[in-house]
Amino acid sequence: MKQRHGKDKRVTSSISLKHEKKKAKEHKPKKTKFHELMLRQKQLKEIKLEKNKEIEEKRKKRLHQRKERNVSMQKLTSKGQPVMRHRIKLLLKQMCPENA
Repeated sequence: MKQRHGKDKRVTSSISLKHEKKKAKEHKPKKTKFHELMLRQKQLKEIKLEKNKEIEEKRKKRLHQRKERNVSMQKLTSKGQPVMRHRIKLLLKQMCPENA
C-alpha cells in the first residue's frame, strides 16, 4: 500500500509540473507586453530628456546674446556718446553669422 501511495505522489507531481509549464506559457505574452511597455517608457523618458537639453542650450544661447548686446550698447566715449563701432559689429554679426 505504501508503494501505491508513492506512485500517486509521482503522478501528481508530474501533473503539477505540466500544469506549471502550461501556466508559464500563458503568462509569457503578458510578460513580453510588459517589457515592451517598459522599453517604450524608457524611450519616452530619453526623448523628454533630449528635448529639455535642447531647450536649455537655446536658453543659454539667448542669455549669451543678450549679455553681448547689453555690453556693446552700454559702451560710451568719454563725452558720453555711444561707440557706434561696437554696435555695428554686433549688427553685422547678427545679420551674417557665418562671417563672424
